[in-house]
Amino acid sequence: MGDKIDVKKNTGIISTGANSHNTIMRNDSKEMINNFFSDVAEAIKRINGMAELEEEQKKYLASIMNEAKTATEENNEDKEKNCKEKFEAFKIGALKVADKVISVLADLTTIAAFFGFGVK
Repeated sequence: MGDKIDVKKNTGIISTGANSHNTIMRNDSKEMINNFFSDVAEAIKRINGMAELEEEQKKYLASIMNEAKTATEENNEDKEKNCKEKFEAFKIGALKVADKVISVLADLTTIAAFFGFGVK
């Protein structure tokens, strides 16, 4: 009781325990990375289909998704952090549509894990 399970980043690392320091699985497979890349493409498609977003917002979110892909390809933590910060800034600035964007993307598992949807 009181334990939590965390999915970290988009690498398939799952840890469990009171302080979440015990790694129980790691999956850096090509398949996992390909799933992330497929989810990025699907996320961009969904973003572009959102009537609630202005064109500039769509372009900005698409660029963030592409930056997430690049950060993953390069295994670059600085780029990853920067990308996540940009998404957080978008959420703050977009207020009314931010929740809608998250709900549209939340079922894309690797996107949700990368950006920490639902993780507090």
